[in-house]
Amino acid sequence: MFEREEDALRGILNGKLKAGHVIINRGKGPKGGLGMREMLSPRSAITLGMPAKELETRLRKWKQPKPNYRRGVLAKYAALVNSASEGAVTDVGL
Repeated sequence: MFEREEDALRGILNGKLKAGHVIINRGKGPKGGLGMREMLSPRSAITLGMPAKELETRLRKWKQPKPNYRRGVLAKYAALVNSASEGAVTDVGL
């Protein structure tokens, strides 16, 4: 369990965390903070340990899952929201 994203990254890089472990950042999300920062650094660190050929094979085999909602508010949200790395907002360009 970590208090900050940077601590989680440090845990990955120093070998404290290994494949199959779960990363918990306390105080993040709707109840604990202002929102969840994207954990791009920790995810990148995990990916670094994977051979490039393996990553390429997995990306080639990956297929986008079917949407869970085809109608209603959640379907509209899924269609309009941009990526979390861009703020996960639905009003870009307005």
